[in-house]
Amino acid sequence: MSTNTDIIVDLREESNFAFGELYKNYFKSINHFVLNNNGSTSDAEDIFQDTMLILIQKLRQDDFQLSASIKTYITAIAKHLWLKKLRNSYRETEFTDLHDNKFYEEINLSIEQEKTYWDKLQFYMTKITDHCSRLMHDMFFKK
Repeated sequence: MSTNTDIIVDLREESNFAFGELYKNYFKSINHFVLNNNGSTSDAEDIFQDTMLILIQKLRQDDFQLSASIKTYITAIAKHLWLKKLRNSYRETEFTDLHDNKFYEEINLSIEQEKTYWDKLQFYMTKITDHCSRLMHDMFFKK
């Protein structure tokens, strides 16, 4: 599979290849989640499509920075969408209603909860200075 960066570049260019890769690699787990939570494959397809729309919308924002793996991000969005749909007593939620700040805050919280320790560590390591990074490397790897 392509790297997160390759997928992001392809998605920004609205590449069908990127969508195909994401579907091939992540739909099965989203479908499994929806089926295990009172949904159908048709529901999972709708959730996956809405997830892709949200991902594209986020990628078009100039200040967007992916702080987790693409898998974690997609899974968190899809789970959030499905759980929100369940909370709304199976009423159809219009995608246009999902654009408020609270919605994105909930997605970010879901992403944080989905991140592994390694994802978090990698993200924080990109935020420290080179000097600090060298110091930590020397402390932990060179003792």
